[in-house]
Amino acid sequence: MMRCFVGIVLVIALWSPARADTQLIVVMTSGDRFPSSQVWEEGDKIRFNMQGLVVSVNKEEVAAIIPATQGGASPPPLPATPPTAHSAAPDGGVLADNLPTTVRPGPDRRHSPNDRARGERENAQQLRSGTQQPQVVDEIGIDGVAWRISPEQMDGLQRLDTDPAFGGIDQYWRPDHPLSFDNALLDGLVYGFWNLQLYTIVMWAEGRIGYERLRKALITRFGPGRRTGDAARHDVWVGETTQRMLEFDTTRNMAIFVMRSTALHEQIRRLYPE
Repeated sequence: MMRCFVGIVLVIALWSPARADTQLIVVMTSGDRFPSSQVWEEGDKIRFNMQGLVVSVNKEEVAAIIPATQGGASPPPLPATPPTAHSAAPDGGVLADNLPTTVRPGPDRRHSPNDRARGERENAQQLRSGTQQPQVVDEIGIDGVAWRISPEQMDGLQRLDTDPAFGGIDQYWRPDHPLSFDNALLDGLVYGFWNLQLYTIVMWAEGRIGYERLRKALITRFGPGRRTGDAARHDVWVGETTQRMLEFDTTRNMAIFVMRSTALHEQIRRLYPE
């Protein structure tokens, strides 16, 4: 079950009293979930019925209130201030708007083995010093998924809500899709469509272990990223068609991995200049 929802702005307006026959789930920031037929707000408290008792908790302890589904998965809950795939700068969000959009070519394979070995050693030294961007495998890495496809071209999508940024980014998830990226388990995966075209993909995994597993899987798939930010807290992969960033959010104690279409992002920035 997905426990934290990042990369989208999803507001479920269920803070007012609900019908008695409507089953809701109160999701706490601790990850605990409590079923209730009625939830309401009083001052700085959230109150709800649970097995005939009225439970009162502080607002900041509630991550989300979501409808329970019969025989299926519930939409993932929302943290109080989720980062978005179109954040303005690495130190303030997930992906920078000024990331380079080209890939530095690798060693020339026409050179001799000794030349290539020497070049690889020099490249490795430059990467450690942060002076060169690594070569990137430029793919999404999810079967059947390509940038700019429409929601109708992906099987099993369920609509979540719309992020108002850039005129509206429709958010979807696939409840029947395995929550994993290669061998790394995930706690959530959300697809963002702008103007009916796939623009962003956001994945997340809870805890430091989840971060390390996801980072290992990403490096295996895409090659080493370029480390940026304070204490090198971001890994960035930039290809000709895809921009990516992985970060560990210490506030939420989770890994957040965002991919976005380079071409669509450039088009959006022309339409919505800062």
